[in-house]
Amino acid sequence: MTLIALAAASACAFVACAAVCAVGARASSQTCATLRGKRLLSSHAIKLVEQTEEARGVVYACVPPRGRVHLLGLASDDTSTRAYEVTVPAHAGMWLALDFRNQIGFHTFEEIGKACQAASGRCYRFFAEGFPEPGLEAEVPQLRFSLQRVVINKFGQLALALANYKTVQIVGFGSGGGRRLLDSGPQAQIPSASLRLEGHTVRWLNAGAPRSASP
Repeated sequence: MTLIALAAASACAFVACAAVCAVGARASSQTCATLRGKRLLSSHAIKLVEQTEEARGVVYACVPPRGRVHLLGLASDDTSTRAYEVTVPAHAGMWLALDFRNQIGFHTFEEIGKACQAASGRCYRFFAEGFPEPGLEAEVPQLRFSLQRVVINKFGQLALALANYKTVQIVGFGSGGGRRLLDSGPQAQIPSASLRLEGHTVRWLNAGAPRSASP
């Protein structure tokens, strides 16, 4: 990451932290029954919504009908173009894998991945990276890793596939957020789409051969 992008990402992180503190108190004043917003997940077990507040989307979750409302995070855009985005790449049981994209100026964005338990509001971070716009990215080798695939189980264990221009990494996380590098190799050798999480076992292919490990 360039010094400019790093400085922008650091500034964004500071602003985001302050914003989370400012909106955190609102979660305790809401009830699951009255929680409203854009539904991010179609599920009877979890209510997951995004509330738009100026140039940011604030994400709350609860377990119907009377579960406590928890603030899980927010995505923001300091250009006032609402270019931020929140997605749910995976979920299982009460656990959610959330992807927050923050727009930092007109030339940089930050991506944050968090795994959160809807009933308790407990979260851990599984990914964080800053990226320049595609035109600037093309001027330098794509050394930074991007998020390709995420899988999670009902115990809060998670696995993901990361890739840059030549390498794929398979990474596992325990339910407490402990990180383990499980495998690494050329993109042609480790297809990201082969990544699965079955029970407590991560499975993937390397050169066509099945591999497995605990997260």
